[in-house]
Amino acid sequence: MINRAPPGWRHNPSSFTRRARLASIAAIAALLVTQLSIPSALAGSTSLVLVVCGALSLIGGSHRWATRPWLITLLGILAIPVSLTNTALVALAYFEALQVDAFELAFIGLTTAFAGAVLDEILAMTQMIRRQTDHGRSLWKAFFGLRSRRRNGRAVTLDDVLTREGEQPP
Repeated sequence: MINRAPPGWRHNPSSFTRRARLASIAAIAALLVTQLSIPSALAGSTSLVLVVCGALSLIGGSHRWATRPWLITLLGILAIPVSLTNTALVALAYFEALQVDAFELAFIGLTTAFAGAVLDEILAMTQMIRRQTDHGRSLWKAFFGLRSRRRNGRAVTLDDVLTREGEQPP
């Protein structure tokens, strides 16, 4: 199946519509950050990270939570700190009684929504890696999607793990 949800989930965190929405949010947030009253170096680097996050959102198929854990991890490493840092900066400005305008509030909302959607994929990826390591696959090989050999010479694959749990492989 092309758009299959992780075992135990009702939705697929890597579906194309969710990833397209993430890319749109990242693009809008990258445009908004240029309108904020923050130093230009910070705005430029934040905008660049958001553009990269938007591009990473579009890479991979609808089951990338299972086949490309390294990509989901990279996306999380980029998206979550940007969201937390910018939320903290605007909150600090609010508590300092500085003027917080609509662009800053919209930016916080967009980056927080982006990070929340990425967390869904991170959770699905973490569950799949755990499932694979519980079935004898090394963490390193599960993370990078490499083949793993057991002592009897048979490879442990994602399909093997899902088949043992009664799921259909992607």
